[in-house]
Parts: sequence; C-alpha cells; structure tokens
Amino acid sequence: YWENDFKNRRIVTEFMKDPLLGSKRLASMPDRITNTINVVGSTDPVCRPTVINMYDGDLSTLDQWWSAWETFMFDTPLEIETKKGMQTNPPYKLLQPIKISKYPDIT
Repeated sequence: YWENDFKNRRIVTEFMKDPLLGSKRLASMPDRITNTINVVGSTDPVCRPTVINMYDGDLSTLDQWWSAWETFMFDTPLEIETKKGMQTNPPYKLLQPIKISKYPDIT
C-alpha cells in the first residue's frame, strides 16, 4: 500500500481525511492509545513524542522526532494498571488488533 498508494497522497486532504481509512481507525486508534498514557505513581501522563500533545522534549528536526518516537514506542517500559493488574511494557504492546465486529470496514 505504501509504494503504490499512500506515499503519493497529500497528508491531510488525501490521507487523514480519507473516509475509508477513518472508518477503519488505522491512524486514529494507535494515536488514541499511545498519545498520553497514565502511568503508576505519577499524576502526569507520559506523552508520546508529538507536537499535538504535552510532550516537552525537543522535536525541532525530523531526526530528533523520529529518534524520540522510536525510543518511546519500543524501548521505554511504562508501568500501567490494567484489568489484569500492574504491567510494565513499552507502548507498542498497548496496541491491539482492531476488531472487525466493531469496525466492519477493516479488511
């Protein structure tokens, strides 16, 4: 999909506002899950490196942002309270398959 479709799209009008992608929740669900994460022992959430939340690190270049994002998603263990008790995992492990029963446009 990247080579034949997505890489040639305009980011806002042709990707973010694509109604089919929106109905599949392919961008919004991961954003919702990892944007701000409440962790055990802190009243302040941990924020994914992005300019649209309260992240306070330096994101002034693409390389700085990518390095911070990659470290956050894959190398930063966070202790969170779940229905199963306390768990410590990097944020990417919070992502779950999107259920076709709830979002029928998933293919």
